[in-house]
Amino acid sequence: MTDDNNASESHDTDNSLGELQLTTTEARILGCLVEKESTTPEQYPLTQNAILTACNQKTSRDPVMNLEAGQIGHALRQLETRGLVKTVFGSRADRFEHRLSERYSLTRDQ
Repeated sequence: MTDDNNASESHDTDNSLGELQLTTTEARILGCLVEKESTTPEQYPLTQNAILTACNQKTSRDPVMNLEAGQIGHALRQLETRGLVKTVFGSRADRFEHRLSERYSLTRDQ
């Protein structure tokens, strides 16, 4: 994992989990998407605002973060270009889902 300020512009395209390099914001977003898919499937995929709320959640998070909407939007675009997140276009708001299962041939339990 890399710090957001020192993240490399060149991201991997390998399907190996060992090669996956994420900023702290990207890692938090993916973690929240995986968690919310499991714990609140009726609300998944998540809107950008729901991702912001999940990332800034004060309980069950270490470290506690205070991200802004712009940071979430930028990280989502980066994750989408790398095939780790997919936009699901909705009638009211776009939603986002992780693509870890497809990208890395993971089962839901993994």
